Amino acid sequence: TMLETRLTDLNDNLLPREVMFSASWKAGGLRPWLGHGLDNLNSASAMMSTAETNGPIVSQNAAHNIFAEWFAQAGWPGLLSLCLIIGMVLYSTLYNSTNQLVKALRSSLIVLVVAHGIFDYGLEIPAVFLMLSLLVGLTGDKPPSATARSNG
Repeated sequence: TMLETRLTDLNDNLLPREVMFSASWKAGGLRPWLGHGLDNLNSASAMMSTAETNGPIVSQNAAHNIFAEWFAQAGWPGLLSLCLIIGMVLYSTLYNSTNQLVKALRSSLIVLVVAHGIFDYGLEIPAVFLMLSLLVGLTGDKPPSATARSNG
């Protein structure tokens, strides 16, 4: 069945993804303050390559974890900024949104994309990032009117 095929593929991909995640995280540890620079994940991960791990590192071309990739490319400032942005959008959604359906839709969308980012690198693809930004923006509330702000 399709589920069995997907689970088999997942099992076959687990070890290479684990190798790449580990290499990216260790590479980030070499330059924790500023990282290795954007779009330098391959060269950063290659420094962690051994004879056993070289195949998965070269063939994967990504950490398959948005947090490990940002840490390797931008260090702690980049990783903490990513977490702060995610937190701010979720906070804005949960505490500033008035429509419950919109609140649930935006929260679910963000959680789904971030959870997917733990196992893949979708947000590194500009089209995916822009689509998420567009959808989050479309679900945003109108800013309060001038009279509501002055009375608040």
